[in-house]
Amino acid sequence: MTALHYAALYGKKYAVAKLLQCGPKELVNKVTNGFTPFMRAVAKGFDEIVEYLMNLGDIDPCVKLGDGRNVLHIGAKRNRLKVLQTLLDKTSKDTAKKRTGQMSNDTLPMERTDQMSSETLPRERTGQMSNDSLPREKSGQMSSINKIQKLINAPDNEKNRTTPLHTASRFGHVNVFEILLKYGANPFLLDSEMKTPLHIAKKMALQNGEFLHKKDGNGDTVFHLMAKDGHDRPLDVQLREDKENIVNCKNNDGCTPLWLAAASGHLKCVEHMLSRDASIEMTNKSKLTPLMVASQNGHADVVEYMINKNANVSALDEKKRNCLEIAILERHT
Repeated sequence: MTALHYAALYGKKYAVAKLLQCGPKELVNKVTNGFTPFMRAVAKGFDEIVEYLMNLGDIDPCVKLGDGRNVLHIGAKRNRLKVLQTLLDKTSKDTAKKRTGQMSNDTLPMERTDQMSSETLPRERTGQMSNDSLPREKSGQMSSINKIQKLINAPDNEKNRTTPLHTASRFGHVNVFEILLKYGANPFLLDSEMKTPLHIAKKMALQNGEFLHKKDGNGDTVFHLMAKDGHDRPLDVQLREDKENIVNCKNNDGCTPLWLAAASGHLKCVEHMLSRDASIEMTNKSKLTPLMVASQNGHADVVEYMINKNANVSALDEKKRNCLEIAILERHT
């Protein structure tokens, strides 16, 4: 391995900075024993080095291991929650804007030379490196950020088709599962065994109270996601594990899973949730009930089923319209 690989492997952030200042930038993407220095830092959980290398903009985060796994697979397998948070937080525009200028003192890896061994760093005449002697960020960091976002649903290879979320599920890392879900990981992608991360999560008992309460950036629970996309069979399985009536939880728009299923016309999902005590009258922020939104979107079979289940046909939305008036306005008659 190169000196840069060793510095990243053992968490020597000051040495990483010095080596990149003095050596060719291409070393940051050099693969040795299957790993780049960046991948070594991710695997070991050195989030400060990971963030520093990201800020430089020279790394290629799409380099993969021999079996096709990317840096998110590595972090998910090793339960590197803080590293994954660092990587995925950088997809936000606000974070990127804040870091396009000069790095702040708390971002730069700074250590006194008297705390470092002679084997780690070459001797310096001064006791501490100045900010000007360290590499600064480059605009190229944005391409690295965008590339990492695209890796979140990437399978390892055609044989296994395992995503980072599959990996978190398989190893039972609940918090990693949550952070990947929050940043857009798809819980319904199939691996080579035709299993979704949710199937694996059930096997690993992740769907205890802690798992079912998890929400993504939109406030959606796993029930919201399954109801919205019409995944009725896994939804039915997960509903059996709901001991705390989480099925009636609202997302950021005030929508319950039943509301989303009705809006999308997924009759089977509606049937499963109503059989498990989902509230048929809970409204969203616009005071639309599931029956109203099904009427609005023209899902006649869902409307008929919900009326047979005693949904209130006289309820009014915020514009004082009932479900029949909404259907007429939308020309669903």
